[in-house]
Amino acid sequence: NHAVQATADNQPKIVSSGALLADGIEFDGSNDELETGANISGSAISGFVVANLDGTGANSLYSVGNTKPNVLFGNPSLAYSLNGGSALSGGTAPTNTDTLFTQLFISGGTSKTFIDGSAIASGDAGSNTASSDKLTIGNLESINRFTDGSIKELIIYNSDQTDNRGAYEGNIADHYNISGVPTEDNTVNGFV
Repeated sequence: NHAVQATADNQPKIVSSGALLADGIEFDGSNDELETGANISGSAISGFVVANLDGTGANSLYSVGNTKPNVLFGNPSLAYSLNGGSALSGGTAPTNTDTLFTQLFISGGTSKTFIDGSAIASGDAGSNTASSDKLTIGNLESINRFTDGSIKELIIYNSDQTDNRGAYEGNIADHYNISGVPTEDNTVNGFV
C-alpha cells in the first residue's frame, strides 16, 4: 500500500512552491521513482493507471521486478507496450491529457492493453511471473526509463481482473472526467 523514495533528489513532487499539485504526483523524467517492498507476486498482474505524460522519452509507468511485467509509453513514434518477457505493443497514447492506461498481464496466456477503455493490443506478453518483487513506479527498474509527467492514480492487483475491467475503468473515468470510456457498467459485486 505504500511506495517510498528515501533519496531526496529522486522524490517526485506532490507540492510545488507550497501548493498541492492537483494533477497528481509529478515525475521529472530524469531520476524520480517510487518503490514498494518485496510484496508483488503472482502469474497475473492487472494495472489501472491514470497519467498525464508529455510525450518525450520512454516513460515507464510501472514495473514489477525487472521484466515481470513492465508498462512503457514511448514518445509519439513509439507504442504503448506491456512486456513480461515479450513485448505486446500497439497504438499511440495521447499526450498532455489525462489518460487511462489498463494492462491485464496473464503469464503465458492472452494479455491485453487498453487506452481510455479502447483495446490496443492482445496476445502473448511473455511468461515471466512476479515472485515477491518490488513494484517500481515511474521507472523501469535498473533501466532508467523515467516517467516525465504526472501519475494521478495507480491500482495494481496480483490477479486477473478481466471480468471487472469495465467497472474499474468506468469508475475511474467518471472520477477523472476522462471522456470516451464506457461508464454504464461501473459497478462491481463488492468482492474486490
